[in-house]
Amino acid sequence: MSRSGFGMAKVVLAIAVVASLTALAGYFYFLRGENEKSSASSASAHFYNDPKTSIAEIGLKVFYAVPKNHEKDFDRGWRGTIDAALLKASRFHALQLRGFSKLNYEIFPRPFFLENEDIFYNSTSTDRGNPRGLIAIAEEVDRRVFRKSGDLYNQEFAKFKDGEYPVMGLIYEGVGASGGVIYETDKELTQEEIAKRLGVPESIVFIVDVESSRGFFLLNHEFLREKMLSVLGPTYLYHELAHSFGLPDREEGGGAAQGNDIMGYGRRESIEVMYIGKDLLKGLGIIN
Repeated sequence: MSRSGFGMAKVVLAIAVVASLTALAGYFYFLRGENEKSSASSASAHFYNDPKTSIAEIGLKVFYAVPKNHEKDFDRGWRGTIDAALLKASRFHALQLRGFSKLNYEIFPRPFFLENEDIFYNSTSTDRGNPRGLIAIAEEVDRRVFRKSGDLYNQEFAKFKDGEYPVMGLIYEGVGASGGVIYETDKELTQEEIAKRLGVPESIVFIVDVESSRGFFLLNHEFLREKMLSVLGPTYLYHELAHSFGLPDREEGGGAAQGNDIMGYGRRESIEVMYIGKDLLKGLGIIN
């Protein structure tokens, strides 16, 4: 489906948050209405538990987002760090999805200097993954890069290939780690109505304005840059990316992680020793 198929209707964001193994991560579940779902026919790889939405090819546009007050002290080696993590994530994706899904990624060629200081985007508590930052930064990127009126609009970069499942990745010089799915509805529904339709609490439903993508995620840049965390960086990156095509966190009551794969306890391990559980692969159409 081309990018032109998105963006005219009211965009609604629902976030199903679970406690994570660190205070920096959260699971976000984003929505667009059923009328906007892809009509993929026989693709082997599809959105989790939704065979109609193909993920045979995922188009990932990645941004290094830097708050205004960090313009002079941002990481000069950002591109190499991000590219190395994405390469590991794409190899993991190809291996785990057995070649039925291809992850195409493109990094925005310059740091994306945000319009505001980090206090505008950061949450006071990150045990919910910094939803404020995820929403605000994604909306700003969408407005400035993907829309023709944007000051950073680039026609070639803003394009997704026909048939790609479009995802926005935000490597943020700040706090948080979150990921999820965006849907769209052509009806003027209240937050209460959306929550009831999805079977989630009203408190985790938000209205957003993102036209370019079907999924997106945010990852604190420290996971890729800091020596003590960098071994886990690609794992966390893929964990949040996986939310963008529907994979859920594995959780027990109270939000504690369970399961040893990358969507559970495995997010604390190197991506080289990680895997996606068979039940999740089944939900993605990879195995029967």
